[in-house]
Amino acid sequence: MVKFLIASHGHLAGGLKSTLQIILGEEAAADVTALNLFVEETPGAENAKARIEGYFSKAGEEDQVVVFSDIMYGSVNQMLMPYGDDERIFVLSGVNFPLICEIVSAVVYSGETVSMEMLREMVKKGREELVFVNDAVKKETKKDSEDSFFD
Repeated sequence: MVKFLIASHGHLAGGLKSTLQIILGEEAAADVTALNLFVEETPGAENAKARIEGYFSKAGEEDQVVVFSDIMYGSVNQMLMPYGDDERIFVLSGVNFPLICEIVSAVVYSGETVSMEMLREMVKKGREELVFVNDAVKKETKKDSEDSFFD
């Protein structure tokens, strides 16, 4: 079974999971766990590390885990990096919401397992979703005016 972990500083992980539930539905998000770390209720690095270890201690030997973290050189990702040595665990950092949607939906709706090749392709797609909208709007406006029949 493929499981998903979103881990972040603050409440970003919970917000991403909440949005995922709205966009993809409760069923698709059922195997997604959000760890909000370094927050008021659970402060400190020791607590964050214990919560991460607790999550992985519950993962089965047959499970694959795709981990989404907020920032590459942040403390949360530093705590997750050692798990990347396990061939069943895939750690992605600097994630965005389109990337999470793409990966979760691809796995949930296909029932397939995860591969490094699949994740590399989806990371590439996730990068393309980062758009400076002001430029995109200007480009579309310019294109529309150039296509105008009466201009």
